[in-house]
Amino acid sequence: MPPPKDPEKYKLWKQHVSESAAKRRGVSLPQTQRDKMSESHKRNPVSFWKGKTLSQTTRDKMSDSHKNQIPWNKGIPSSETTKYNQSIALKNKPKPPRSKEHCENISKSKTGGNNPMFGQHHTFEAHIKMHKAQLGNTKKLGYKFPYETKKRMSEENCGENSSSWKGGITPLNKIIRESFEYREWVYEVFERDNYTCQKCKIRGGYLEAHHIKLFSVILKENNIKTLQDAFDCEELWDANNGVTLHEKCHKKEHKEIRKQEKQ
Repeated sequence: MPPPKDPEKYKLWKQHVSESAAKRRGVSLPQTQRDKMSESHKRNPVSFWKGKTLSQTTRDKMSDSHKNQIPWNKGIPSSETTKYNQSIALKNKPKPPRSKEHCENISKSKTGGNNPMFGQHHTFEAHIKMHKAQLGNTKKLGYKFPYETKKRMSEENCGENSSSWKGGITPLNKIIRESFEYREWVYEVFERDNYTCQKCKIRGGYLEAHHIKLFSVILKENNIKTLQDAFDCEELWDANNGVTLHEKCHKKEHKEIRKQEKQ
């Protein structure tokens, strides 16, 4: 029943509710009465608050009123039946979409000093427990992120967005080689050559992608000064300019190139 709008009646109603709640506190209802209440709510759902949202002032008041209060069920473990019912109720339940602002607020509430593990480390026993809890979990086993997801993750942690950002002191050569596009180029070269060294013809091992036309020459000829210039250069991402070599074969190849340059 909704609260009365008349101020005097509202005071009496509030006092009655608080007194009745105080009488019921700590008293558990019998299962028969619980089942009756559940069935009555299913037949006659309360529609007073349906589609309505509480104001921020009301939310703050409710939050303050619950502070420093000990929950009635604190320390009381749930029965196996309750756990099972909760598990069934939450399975396949669609989650409401979160806005970008909501996600940012969640992130801020768990970063830095707000994180309960801030400045702490898991004990050895905790690591063992987490390890045992994940044994046999095949949920993410063999899962590969889509191309769009991997690219987005790379862009979100690149440049100034990276937690290791120090003002842009990393050389351009290293930035390009650690980019998502460069890893995709290496993967394309490896796939084409079937992960086989094109010099010693041995498959597998520690492989590297060698530029037939040297990487430094491409940067110099195309006057590449920024990462965006590198992305715009088609010659740099041409898989036909790459060849798969073992680490030792790759070093020998560069030694031969340096000898030819000296001559």
